[in-house]
Amino acid sequence: MEKIDILFLALLLIGIVSMVKVEFPAITGDVVNECIDSDNGKDPFTGGNLIGYDESTKRDSCVDDNTLYEYYCADSKSNGAIEKFECFNGCVTKDGKGICLRSREEEKEDSKYGKCESGCYFRGVCLPIGTRTNDGSYCDVDEELDWQMTSGEKCLNNYECKSNICVAGQCISEEVFNKFLETIK
Repeated sequence: MEKIDILFLALLLIGIVSMVKVEFPAITGDVVNECIDSDNGKDPFTGGNLIGYDESTKRDSCVDDNTLYEYYCADSKSNGAIEKFECFNGCVTKDGKGICLRSREEEKEDSKYGKCESGCYFRGVCLPIGTRTNDGSYCDVDEELDWQMTSGEKCLNNYECKSNICVAGQCISEEVFNKFLETIK
């Protein structure tokens, strides 16, 4: 073959190859050969992802408002173990991963309905002052969540008492209040 024919065939081949989009996957050299936990073990206050020895993936997640499933590596050949945590201040999902709240009051900017200007942040919602929750707390005038008080403790407002009855600056039980009502009948 002449040089012109070889040059022509080479250019033709280059032209054909350039018309066909060929992509080669990037090879990084990273191979999973052990269990990896992004939050480094059993840390209920930090959301994590886990890649098991078998390359399965798991994510810390809230089962309900107060329960977290925390994934961790039992050993380097683990495919992921799970531990159930009770979150006394609530369980929320942040950045797609479940975490236990450290305190009953979180950043006000974290409200799922916008900034909490006046009230208390509770499980993604801004509660108005005076609102009672189903877990025994209430939003106080200082915009902090406090625990409801029992009979005999000092109070300023009904919502501060478990019985929801504050009389003369003191929480009273429903039984005492009902006895009072019977005496005035």
